[in-house]
Amino acid sequence: MLGYIFIILILAFDFIISLWDAYASGVNKGMLEKKQRFASMLTKILFVYAGVGIAFFGMTYVLVIILSLILYEIGYIGIGLLTYTLNFNFLVFGLMIISFGILVTVQSILVAVHRRSFGSIAISIFNIIIILFDISMYASGFKSALRVVRNGRNRSAGFYEIIIAALILAYVLIHTAYKKGVNSVLGQGGMGVQKLY
Repeated sequence: MLGYIFIILILAFDFIISLWDAYASGVNKGMLEKKQRFASMLTKILFVYAGVGIAFFGMTYVLVIILSLILYEIGYIGIGLLTYTLNFNFLVFGLMIISFGILVTVQSILVAVHRRSFGSIAISIFNIIIILFDISMYASGFKSALRVVRNGRNRSAGFYEIIIAALILAYVLIHTAYKKGVNSVLGQGGMGVQKLY
């Protein structure tokens, strides 16, 4: 029972952080449009696209887990497909989260160096700890997850539906949060918001 509660808390945390990162990226996009129309591509990558990327793939990761577990509990998919889908999710979306997470961490370090405030330094330290934790978890689970995915060539009905549904839902949620962030800045004064990885 404690294990289920822990999983629910982690999924809820990742869900909220993904929405926040999308919103914060929207705020940063709005700030760039308002104050620096000709921001460099590197600035856009670090302050906007990296946050949207980690938000999207983080949300997709969470939704694949939730949808898979629900479909397993109602008997739509079996344990074999559940295991395959969760390991595929770990390998593919986990790698995307780490890739964009590194960019977000670099961005938070740059902000901390520039602002030198307690909040920006705390967020930067938080992001460094989380990315190191994610990398260590990915490295420790990579071989076993890859073995499951390689051996699970007989994907039954349900796998692609889960992945596509998660991608569509994630897009809708992240796009909505991102647009809210952009709209919160354009037309009114605002301060850039840092992304929590």
